[in-house]
Amino acid sequence: MNGETEGSGAIRGDNAASASGERRRILVVKVGGSLMDKVSSVIATLKSAAQSPDCAFDKIVLVPGGGIFADEIRSMNADDETSHWLAVLAMEKFGYLISALGVPSTDSLADCIADFADADTCRGSSCCGKTLVLLPYKPMREHDPLPHSWDITSDSIAAWAASELSERLKPGFGGDCRVSLLLLKSVDGIMRRDTNTTSAINTTRTTPAPIPDTAACGAPASDAAENSEIIPEICGIREGERFEEVDPFCIPLILKSGIDGYILNARKPELLTAFILGRNFGGTHIHRHP
Repeated sequence: MNGETEGSGAIRGDNAASASGERRRILVVKVGGSLMDKVSSVIATLKSAAQSPDCAFDKIVLVPGGGIFADEIRSMNADDETSHWLAVLAMEKFGYLISALGVPSTDSLADCIADFADADTCRGSSCCGKTLVLLPYKPMREHDPLPHSWDITSDSIAAWAASELSERLKPGFGGDCRVSLLLLKSVDGIMRRDTNTTSAINTTRTTPAPIPDTAACGAPASDAAENSEIIPEICGIREGERFEEVDPFCIPLILKSGIDGYILNARKPELLTAFILGRNFGGTHIHRHP
């Protein structure tokens, strides 16, 4: 299988037009706190793939997880209101750590799309690089879009940021600019623990989220290829249904907003590289029915 072809199920088929200026794509990447011990290598992989001429995205916006910083807040046993905002500040700590690895930071959603919406304003600004990290406290305070609860994690905050950027770009670009969400974790995807799944959960390995093969990314297939419990595709969930890999608000938010959400294991750098280059990748794809 050639990972460069549209029929392979790679994301390149969706992005092919961006190279000719017909469609542009932004990728919001949530860097999970569980990856803190690997953050240097994860960011290096992201930056390397983003700088490749084969990169499938025009802009990559990183949203930090909370990790050990959020764990400190949990141990305080503060009320939900206080814990919510302290946890968002914990994400900023991880964001500064990512920024120290050579990724410009911003606390403005407008900066994330400045070079899309207003090239004159953006010219010469550090926010116009290919990759930047969003510090979430200021935009979260300005919009306050999510419940104040430990049920809300950085997954939902990243999903909200992707949805908000998508809405902001619609007036100027319509369908010509697409925002997607990638959740980087230490697991291969969403696990199927309940055999009584709905028709909206696809347990077969069909496009658009196939397991990569050696032709696609030059590396052995993911362990998920041998694990029938990985859900490759979710197009809807039952009310109250939960998955351990993401918070309960995340998947409904992705589905409601109409963006494409993806989950993959960033401890397998070949999968991350394959995704950024628009090739086959292993993981879970969350999206509405076409």
